[in-house]
Amino acid sequence: MDWSKIKWEKETPLSESGYDELVWDKPDTTIQGIFKDIKKEQGKRKNSTIYYVELDTKELKWFWGSTVLDDRFKNCIVGDLFQIKYLGLKPTKDGSVSYKNFEIAHAKLETKSEADNLPTVDNDMTF
Repeated sequence: MDWSKIKWEKETPLSESGYDELVWDKPDTTIQGIFKDIKKEQGKRKNSTIYYVELDTKELKWFWGSTVLDDRFKNCIVGDLFQIKYLGLKPTKDGSVSYKNFEIAHAKLETKSEADNLPTVDNDMTF
C-alpha cells in the first residue's frame, strides 16, 4: 500500500466544529431538528457516543449519548427528523441511583426543502 496516496481527513475538535454542546438540565425540555451525524467509540475509554444535530432554530448542537439515549436513538439514521423530550431524573428499580430519562421520536425527511420549513419547538408538546 502506498501510504503517500491516501487522502487523510483531519479530525476537527468539537470546540472548532461549529457545534455547541447541548446540556440536559431542565426537565420537560423538548428539542427537534435534523440528525446530522454520530460518532461512536468516543471519550477517554472509547465507550461513548456523540450525536450531532441541527435544531429547528438552525443551531448546531452536539450531546453525549447515554444508555437511554443510545437505545432510543438506535432506529434514527443520519438525515432523519427527530424530537427529544428530556423527562428529568428517574430512579432505578432498586432506587439506588437515578438516570436521565428521555422520550425520542423520529421521522424521515421527505425532501430537502422540508428542512427549511420545520416548525419551532413547542415545549408543551406531547408524545
